[in-house]
Amino acid sequence: MRRLLLCTVVLLCSLAAVAQQDYVGRFDAYGGWGYLNSTNENLVQHGFHTQEGVNLNKWLSFGFDFSKLAGSTSLVANQMSTKYQDQLTAAMPSIIAGLVQAGEITPAQVPAALQAASTLYVPYNASTYTITGGPQLSYRGLKWITFFVHPSVGAYHEEVTARPGKITDPVRLAVTSGVVSAFQSAGVLDSNAKKSDTTYFYGIGGGIELNVTKHVHIRMTSDWVKTPLFDGFLKDTVNNVRFSVGPTFTFGKNVANKKGF
Repeated sequence: MRRLLLCTVVLLCSLAAVAQQDYVGRFDAYGGWGYLNSTNENLVQHGFHTQEGVNLNKWLSFGFDFSKLAGSTSLVANQMSTKYQDQLTAAMPSIIAGLVQAGEITPAQVPAALQAASTLYVPYNASTYTITGGPQLSYRGLKWITFFVHPSVGAYHEEVTARPGKITDPVRLAVTSGVVSAFQSAGVLDSNAKKSDTTYFYGIGGGIELNVTKHVHIRMTSDWVKTPLFDGFLKDTVNNVRFSVGPTFTFGKNVANKKGF
């Protein structure tokens, strides 16, 4: 029994020694494909995500994070705050009357215009930038894989451009274009039918790295964050899920022998 226990302890120690990561470079550089899903807006964006970090030891690092993404979707009325929903409802009869007067729709098309107004959606393109920096905690107890977690707090910038021309139905197109013009007159959109906002976001992120070689890893990372984007115009705080995958290059002085996980 004693020999069995001794052999077991020796085997476990040997496996632990084999499993340890014997090289952790001082610096990390990552770049890859990024995916961002803003669930409240029903907006999916794709783009580029990069991270650069400095490893202080095996388990603690500090870094910088940047992403640029783009996509398109449609704004529907119930995504707006009650204030703007009420203003739009009050303005809709005037918008439709103006379309008739301008000859963009006929009196016979008014019922169809009212139906389009009741199910209004405004197509738009979006571009989003995020930037953050802070600490990251890593577990490197296994040779071929690293687990990590980090807070996600930073700046969030989004620019949207209304694109009513994507609508093919002529009556709905006329109504939506009229709404966009009303938004421009009210200062909600600028003269180019654009609206932008820069604010903050907060949440948590993490992921794994597959250690393909000593200096090249494959990183898969995900973040869940909330942001008060277009506060006052949108009804709800925007929830975002970001996923990214790509190669990480690690280099510099080996910090694996410093105390830590």
